[in-house]
Amino acid sequence: MLNFQNLFLLLTALFLLWKPAMCKNGCTEKCGRIHIQFPFYLRNSKFNHTTGYPRGFELLCTDAHETVLDLPSVPVKLFVKSIDYKSQQIQLYDPQNCLPRELIMLGNSSISPFKFPSFGSQNVSFFRCNSMACPILLLGSESDFVDPEIVSCTKLSDVYSVQWYVGDELKNSVVAEWINPDCSSCEAKGSKCKYKNGTQSEVECFVCPTNGLSTSTIALIAAGMWRIICPFSFSVFGCL
Repeated sequence: MLNFQNLFLLLTALFLLWKPAMCKNGCTEKCGRIHIQFPFYLRNSKFNHTTGYPRGFELLCTDAHETVLDLPSVPVKLFVKSIDYKSQQIQLYDPQNCLPRELIMLGNSSISPFKFPSFGSQNVSFFRCNSMACPILLLGSESDFVDPEIVSCTKLSDVYSVQWYVGDELKNSVVAEWINPDCSSCEAKGSKCKYKNGTQSEVECFVCPTNGLSTSTIALIAAGMWRIICPFSFSVFGCL
């Protein structure tokens, strides 16, 4: 009986020690698969983000754990596919697989504090086809070629000099980037970023503290406990 009591003690101790290392003080959060940190913040978060964060980087975490970029100045609803904090780029998509429906409302509007990578401005046209619920996006062309896919479709609108780019390699998404605040150097060093001394003009790097034990520490503690318990449990399990 003593053997099983010691085994239970070991398993209980490991359970109490095994807590994921999570950043505290609101320096990182997560919505679904998206890791969220400065300059972004969650509007419906348990943390207080009323100060110390730049305007325009507000995200919303839905009940389905999807991350939405909130752009109050633009009547579009774009979901976040990924955020690259080192290159300072955010990939946006439509979960209904109908990105043109959102882009037709976006047009060539500004999405400050973000901007689209410079692929050069282009003209685009949107068409509605009877057999398709989602509008068709057609890039402008100087040739006289008419895409047979849109011959029987109705043109919804032309949008000139758009900066966004939708290519096959982006898979129903667009990429935007931000310049300020610039935290790329902090990310390159494996650190986090925040405004310096409560200002909103200069940033500084810092190491996000954790409230859990590292995996190596847990392994050392577990090994030590096993060496203590092992002599009592030799008859059942044997010792290494």
